[in-house]
Parts: sequence; C-alpha cells; structure tokens
Amino acid sequence: MKMKERRKQRPGMTHERCGGVRLQTLSSVMIIAAVIVTAGLLFGVNRLMDTYHSLKDTTDAYISCQDDARNMMEASDYLTNEARAFSVTGDRIHLDNYFTESTQTQRRDTALRHLEGYMPESDAVQFLKGALEESIELMDREYYSMRLVIDAQGYDIKEFPEAVQKVKLKAEDKSLSADEKMILATDIMFDDVYQNEKEKISAHVEQCLNQILNTVEASQTENYSLMESLMTRVSILIGIILLLFLLLVAMIIGLIVQPIKEYVTFINEKRYLPMRGAFELRFLASAYNRMYEENQAHSDQLAYEAVHDSLTGAYNRAGFEERYHASDKNSIVLLLIDIDRFKEINDTHGHSVGDQVLKRVVNLIRDNFRAEDYVCRIGGDEFAVIMLFADSSMKPQIEEKISIINHELRNPPGTLPQVSLSVGVAAGDRKNPTPDMFKDADAALYAVKRAGRNGCAFYGESEDTKAGPAEQN
Repeated sequence: MKMKERRKQRPGMTHERCGGVRLQTLSSVMIIAAVIVTAGLLFGVNRLMDTYHSLKDTTDAYISCQDDARNMMEASDYLTNEARAFSVTGDRIHLDNYFTESTQTQRRDTALRHLEGYMPESDAVQFLKGALEESIELMDREYYSMRLVIDAQGYDIKEFPEAVQKVKLKAEDKSLSADEKMILATDIMFDDVYQNEKEKISAHVEQCLNQILNTVEASQTENYSLMESLMTRVSILIGIILLLFLLLVAMIIGLIVQPIKEYVTFINEKRYLPMRGAFELRFLASAYNRMYEENQAHSDQLAYEAVHDSLTGAYNRAGFEERYHASDKNSIVLLLIDIDRFKEINDTHGHSVGDQVLKRVVNLIRDNFRAEDYVCRIGGDEFAVIMLFADSSMKPQIEEKISIINHELRNPPGTLPQVSLSVGVAAGDRKNPTPDMFKDADAALYAVKRAGRNGCAFYGESEDTKAGPAEQN
C-alpha cells in the first residue's frame, strides 16, 4: 500500500471543549463562603438585635456588589477567550459566542447597572465604569483581529455583524497571505498591548472590590465594641470553616488528584488523555492531546520524507527498494527510464532548468501510468516504474504511454529544452529471464541506448535486449 500522506486526527479533537469545574471558580466560591462566614461573625458580634435586619441588608448588598464586579471581569475574560479562540482556530462559533455576550447577554452592562442601584455615585461604581470603558475600547483590537481571521479563512464578511464589517484593514495587513493574517490576528490578541489593557480592566475591578470591602468594613467597625457578647458563635463558625475545608479536600481529590493518577497511567501507555477533572486539568489534557497529534503527524512526515524524493515527490531509491523487494516479481512489470543526454541540459541551461525537466518528467509519467503504479527516482536522471498486477500482454499500452510522454517532452511548454526518454522494460513473464529482473530491465535499456535512444525496449524481445549494462547519458 502507498503511504498515506494525510494527517490522522482523533475524531472530535480539533474543536474539543474543555468543560468541567474551574479551580479558579472553586477557589472563588470557597473564598466567598469564607467571607460570608466571617462577615456573619463580625456583624453578629458588632450588631444588637435591633440592627439585625440592617446587617442582613448590608451583607446581601455586599455579596451582590461583589458578584457585579466579578461578573464584569468574567464577562470581559469571556469576550477575550472567545476572541482569542477565534483568532487561533478560525472557528466562527467563537465569534458567535462573542457577539451573543456583547450584544445580547451584556453581563458587563448589567453588572454596572446593578452596582449603581446598590451604591449610586460611589467610588466603586466609578471604578467599575472605568473597567467597562477599558473593556469597550479593547473591542476595537478584537474586531480588527476578527476581520483578519475572516479574510484569512475566506468567510463572506456580509454574514458577520456590522461592527466587524465596518473594520477596514490596513493596506499592509490586507496584502498579507492567509497564514500571515492568522498569525497577525493571534499576535494582536496575545501581545503586550492587549495584555496591558486587560490588566487595566482587572485593576479597575480590583479597586472596585477594595472600595466595596472598605465600605463594608467601615460599617462593621462602628459596632465593634459589641464583639465580646457574641463570642459564643466563634465555635460554630470555626466548625463551618472546618466543614468547608473538608469539602474542599474532597473536591480536590475528586477534581485533581484522581484525574492526575489517571493521566499518569494514560501517558505511560501513550494514549490520549480523558477529559476529566477540573477545567484546568481538562485544558492540560486537551493541550497534551494536541501535542500528541502533532508528534504523530511529525513522525508520519518523517516517514514520508524517508522514502520520497524532495524535488519531484516520486519515491526515492529507498522507497523503490522497499516496494521492489516487497513485490511478487511474477506479477509486475519493471521499467527503467533514463533522460537522454540530461547532463548536457544541466551544462547548457543550468541546474534550475534541469530540475524543472525532472519534475515535468515525473508528472508526465504519473499522468500516463496508473494510480497504483509506483513512480520512483532512483538516481539523478534515472527513474523506475513498478507496475503492479501487470505482464507482457500490456506491451502495446506501455509503448503507447512512452510514446505519448516522449511526444510531450519533444514539444515542451515555454523555454524548456526538448528531451526524450530511453526505457527498458522487464515483465515477470518475460522470455529467457535471468534471476535479476532489475538487470534484465537494465539490459533492455542498454539496447535502447545503443539503438540511438528515444525509445522503449522489452527484455527478451530480441537478442539486443540481452546486452550488458546501460551506458551513461
């Protein structure tokens, strides 16, 4: 069988989503739980029963404001991740997700409105507004990256939102190749300028959170003197924290430790990693699986190059030897082919023209012989064709093929020089065979050379075809 040159992919790997619970989200949930417990302790110590309802309202507002700030950051990160994913993969599902968030879900705007409802005219609202403004400004870079990807992938721009349609590429960017546009689109989404803008958004959100926290702490310190009366609650809250800790340990075992043990087993067995555990581990598994695929593809490419000629794409000497020795000599026809006076072409026209002639010869041989026949370059201007499941009854067809090829070579396109082929043929059912089919085909080739070149001879058809080895060009 001929070597398969297409890359093998595991089904579903190209756009495989990680899914799963994020460790960051889990940590945030545990931190929020700890904050709620701590806030309950402080408020319970510092508030009297007549301030209980006020304490509850303040705590609810604090949690909601934190959620708003987090939602602002999560929405911005979500837009970034989808824009980056689109720049890397070109999969328009990411672009659809991006515009669903920015034009329909609008978590950023919702978060700001909610915070304004709880803390109007506060510094926290101003910080969150700053985060939103930075996020909106960053969308111009994301739109530009999207437009580059759309052009590179050949999508119809009219199928995309108006915001992207309005983007005009710079002249130097528009002239880039598809691969260069994809690289530039990725660079825009991952360069220092983009990252600095993301850090500004994060800083605004952090300032908002700090301002919210400062506001709550100010309210707590007003009643701090009442702390001693509620010390009995400390043990209860400690128990809750311990329970949270045990729950965290159990989740770590289930989401991290156990999946890692499975990953080690699968890696040792050189298998694809299963998509299990926390989001981060699933992401690593996905990255490992992609690298595994790339390594497999690289190995396939090396195997291909080992048996193929880099100039013409035909099988090289090693590929010929492999196919020749693996073939049933009784059911094949072997053709040895020389380009007549090829050295003169190199000397007169130069090696670049000689290379064009070599490639044209291989293309003509491929076009005229069957798909299952093996075309090989076994020397500088020496070629071989192994015809499978063939015998001497195909002589008329072979002679016609060689005649057609020589006619084409004598009428070259453009400025290519005229050339011709000398061909020696040995069939598995040839008359008076020697043990070596290659030598028989070489003897037939020599007969063509002695007869003036530019022709085809079959071993055993005449005494001339039983002569010694072929001469040089």
